[in-house]
Amino acid sequence: MSREQRIVTCGGPQDSHAFDGIPVRPRRGNLDKLCPVCAGHGEWNREVDLVSQRSKRSFCDKCDGRGWIETGDDLVRNPPAGPALCGR
Repeated sequence: MSREQRIVTCGGPQDSHAFDGIPVRPRRGNLDKLCPVCAGHGEWNREVDLVSQRSKRSFCDKCDGRGWIETGDDLVRNPPAGPALCGR
């Protein structure tokens, strides 16, 4: 017995059903701002069945699926390496 399907294909994050059922990812660590490509979702639907809400997804290449990116505006200074820090 077949079930009803309404499959929509998305060409990218700009499509209307691209983020259906995908929440914005929480910010982790020191990442600075939402990814401009995926708007913080980290992935989008390539295909989505509007009846069952099952989907095939693509990960964002800009943020590696994290949803957030590092801008480099708040560089963290590393402590100097040398004999004083080696514990001798």
